[in-house]
Amino acid sequence: MKALVRFVVGIWCVVIVASVDRWSTPAVADIPEPPEPPVLVSPADGATNVPLDPTLRWNPSRRARTYRLEVALDSGFTTMVTVQEELATTEYQLRNLNENTRYYWRVNASNEGGTSPYSSTFSFTTLRRIQPPAPPILQSPPRGARGVERNVTLRWNPVENAEFYTLQVATDSAFATKVLDTTYLRNTTLQLQGLAYQTRYYWRVRGSNAAGDGQWSATWWFETEEEVTVSVGEEVQSAVTVTSSHRDGSTYFAFTLPEAAMVTLRIFDAMGREVAVLIAEQLSAGMHQCQWSHSTVAGGVYYYRFDATPLVHAAHPTTVEAKPFVVLK
Repeated sequence: MKALVRFVVGIWCVVIVASVDRWSTPAVADIPEPPEPPVLVSPADGATNVPLDPTLRWNPSRRARTYRLEVALDSGFTTMVTVQEELATTEYQLRNLNENTRYYWRVNASNEGGTSPYSSTFSFTTLRRIQPPAPPILQSPPRGARGVERNVTLRWNPVENAEFYTLQVATDSAFATKVLDTTYLRNTTLQLQGLAYQTRYYWRVRGSNAAGDGQWSATWWFETEEEVTVSVGEEVQSAVTVTSSHRDGSTYFAFTLPEAAMVTLRIFDAMGREVAVLIAEQLSAGMHQCQWSHSTVAGGVYYYRFDATPLVHAAHPTTVEAKPFVVLK
């Protein structure tokens, strides 16, 4: 007998248990707010005479990590000079700026949260670098003048940026034999007194300022007047007659011209300083007289110089007379 194999047909119930892990909540980063706009410090707004290598400075901005600096030649920042980004400090040095130029600058700040608005815009103007003065232009006496009075005033044109002048006068063009070497002259004139007769003098001027001495002017020369003796005619012993009246504090001068002439009559003190010009004009032939009131001068020895140059030189020579006279007080 065969063994019987019995299959039991049924329903199996299988329970599958799954372990489900719970997802962790992702961490949220702590993002800061954007920084506040920086506050500019220096150079101050509108500053002038700023050096050509200035350092720009601004105050630290809250929550700032880096800064952006813009420098331009216009307030609209269209003509940029420099842009510096990712600056970690609150200052930046510019270099080699142009002289006498206006610059504009501004700064903003950044961090992980964003970028601040720009600061207010500041401007500054760079200095104008001082240069030594240009050479002066001499004025008078003219170059090569002859017959110049021994008490002569030298004149030259003023020079821009010159704080003072140096004047040299010599008897040689190399200025090895100086008769005057004076500096710190604030004016553009200087009177020389008591120069030698019939001598050639050379002179030059230069200006100076904080930047140093400028170049010398061109060298000019002049020759002083001749020392002359009184020219007397056959009929008269002196060209001029001098009379004094102490009663009214005056001295009178009288002279006769044989023909029309250009006449000068000047008074000098004992130091050779000119104190009065009584005549300086063309006079007709004949007798002439003039008066010098010396009530305001001290008593002592004075000199008169009389020059008469005929208009027709062939007729009579030039008459020159220089003599002392006394003023009593």
